[in-house]
Amino acid sequence: MTDLLEPGAAASGPRTTGEIPKPDPERRPVPLWLAAVSTTGWAVLTGMGPLVAVILLVWVADSSNGSRAVDAFRVGIGVWLLAHGATLQVGGVLVGLAPLLVTGMAGWQVVRAGANARPAVGANGLAMGAQVVAAVASCYTVVGAVAAVAVLGSPAQVPVLPAVSAVAALGLLGSAIGVLRVPDIRRDLLRRFPAPMLSVVRGRHRRRGRGARRRSGRRGRRGWC
Repeated sequence: MTDLLEPGAAASGPRTTGEIPKPDPERRPVPLWLAAVSTTGWAVLTGMGPLVAVILLVWVADSSNGSRAVDAFRVGIGVWLLAHGATLQVGGVLVGLAPLLVTGMAGWQVVRAGANARPAVGANGLAMGAQVVAAVASCYTVVGAVAAVAVLGSPAQVPVLPAVSAVAALGLLGSAIGVLRVPDIRRDLLRRFPAPMLSVVRGRHRRRGRGARRRSGRRGRRGWC
């Protein structure tokens, strides 16, 4: 965070802070849409797969309900849409809030999609980073639209347009967070801020840093007493 807010700090030398490594210059970049489709597909698979698997296990355990496996599969897709903020109605019961763990899992997968697509295409600047965010968010929105349409006519009822909007919002936010994990892109973004606003941000960061050092010093003194 200090490197982000202090332009001169980057010239002081490399630091081993666990930051995401820059892409290998000898590595050939992957086409943008190929990287977006592959990383988004993996995010959907790892996010939707466990939910569908759980619903199918419940369906197998309750084989006397007379429903079909495809209906259980579509209910699992509806639960995945619920995790993004859509409303879900199953058997006349309206569910409007997903467990935080399910929502967090879906959001984390989108963050990983943006973070993994960025080095694949060799994006280190804000312009290319924005293209990665747009590509990943677009692919994720398309998947959300297909999922919402696939649920139609099943025991799980999901409003299509609100569901697609919720998926698009999470895809955009998550992929942006993933791309902004790169220090170079964050610095490029901050350089575009107006100078007065950037000064305020830096001032707040310095005050927080001094406050943290004071609290750490007090804790250290109390520990030696």
